[in-house]
Order: sequence, then structure tokens, then C-alpha cells
Amino acid sequence: TGGTANGGALLYDGVNNKLSICCGTTLTTERISIARDTGAVTFSDDVTLTGVSANIVFDKSDNALEFADDAKATFGAGPDLSIYHTNNNSRITHSGTGNFIVETTSTGSDLYLRGDDKVLIQPADGEEGIVCNANGSVELYYNNTKQVNTTSTGLTLGDNKRIDFGDGTDLQIYHDGSNSYLEEDGTGQLIIRSWSPRIQAKYSPSAGSSTGEDAIICMPDGAVELYYDGVKKINTT
Repeated sequence: TGGTANGGALLYDGVNNKLSICCGTTLTTERISIARDTGAVTFSDDVTLTGVSANIVFDKSDNALEFADDAKATFGAGPDLSIYHTNNNSRITHSGTGNFIVETTSTGSDLYLRGDDKVLIQPADGEEGIVCNANGSVELYYNNTKQVNTTSTGLTLGDNKRIDFGDGTDLQIYHDGSNSYLEEDGTGQLIIRSWSPRIQAKYSPSAGSSTGEDAIICMPDGAVELYYDGVKKINTT
């Protein structure tokens, strides 16, 4: 039973205990049904939720719930968590109490962050913390100033970037743009150990010199040799 209007009909199915809105020439194309026993509502076509400035659509052909620009999925009473896309960027925003935690709990599962060009981790808006460049370096920052980056051969620190060792920066290694320094500024002594220590001069790959020129050689359980222009001149006995 039911009524019709403009090619549609409101029908009650007594066998299946549901109320349906149908259309089509034979009124067999069901668009919306309401189950009498459970109250479940079934939509058989696209559904549009209209907002003040942005809409949400369930697109049947794409099997997708589609949010227009600036339409948000929000979670929490605040709402504390929002997921949305503006005209330019996609955002997951946590603005409530507590922490924002992304985790995987399955045994052996990993968490991946991927970017097409780079991945950036910022401790504050506009302040770099870690920058991972595709096919290139990983950069580490302090207070938005780059301190160190990886290279194809290892790790690079710029001029006046220092490596400190010890609780009181007792040992420091750095280059000031003109000279390189190995400084011990804490308690105790600076001890350099090797089985057969050798000090060489005239080493400069940038100037075409791939090997150094001996200046001092300390032999284990033996002599200390002193050189001039790569030629030994004297040794202890």
C-alpha cells in the first residue's frame, strides 16, 4: 500500500516489514527503506549531507564517503581531532587535551611516513626539526637552524658546528671555516692512543695529494722517529 507522486511511491512491504520510497515506471527501484522491526534505514543511491559551506557525499559508484574541501570529520567532544582538506593541504589536527598518538600494535608491523619529495617533522608551526629529502640527505635542526646532514659518504657538519663529548662538553671537535680543532676542555688529559701512531703533513686531497708525508712515527716498544720533508732525520733509542 502507499501513495504516488511525480513518478515515485511510498510503499509499505508487509512481508519484510519495511517502508520504502521507490521510483521508476514499475515502482520497483528502491531508493530508501526503513525496517519496521529494527528501525534501520537503507539508502540505495548517492546520499548528500548538506552543510553551511561544505557538503559530504556518499558516492555509490565509487563506494566512497567524499568530503568536500573544508568539510571535516571530527572526533571527541571538543572536537579534539579533525581530519579535513582545504584548497591546498590535507590536515589531521589534534586540538584537545592529552597527546596525539599514532601507533601500530600488530606484531611485526611497521609505521611508514612517505612523501613524494620530502618528509618534514616540525616541533612548532614553521620550525624545522627533521627534514628527509628523497634520494638525498636527512637534515637535523636546532631552533630552526640546520646543524647536521647526512651525505653519500656519511655525516657532514658545517663551519662552527661542533661535536661535543662528555657531560660538560669536555671534548670538542669542529671546524671554524679556517682551521680544524680537537679540543679538550674538561678534567683530566687528552690521550691519543694507537698501536703505532703516525703524524703526517702535506695531506690535501683537494690539492691533489692523496697521501701524507711522515713527520713523526712512534714505534710500539721502540723508537720515536722524526722526519724532514718525508725523510727520517733522527730517532730515539
